[in-house]
Amino acid sequence: MARRLTTKQEDFIGEYVKNGQNGTQAALKVYETESPDSAHVIASENLRKLPITQRIDQILSKERLTLDQNLKNLVKIA
Repeated sequence: MARRLTTKQEDFIGEYVKNGQNGTQAALKVYETESPDSAHVIASENLRKLPITQRIDQILSKERLTLDQNLKNLVKIA
């Protein structure tokens, strides 16, 4: 059975994808820390969790598909 992600984990994933895949910056924004060192540890721990990496891969795959579709549409227009 798949493990559900916490709200903070979902938020971390969203920030991670949005900011260009910078885990430390995502953790600084989502978790209650101002320490880059602590944020780095949190990000590292999150990115070792399979449900989190699977969700990130799922989102990035959809974004790549959308990007590929947009590029094909631009080529058709040109």
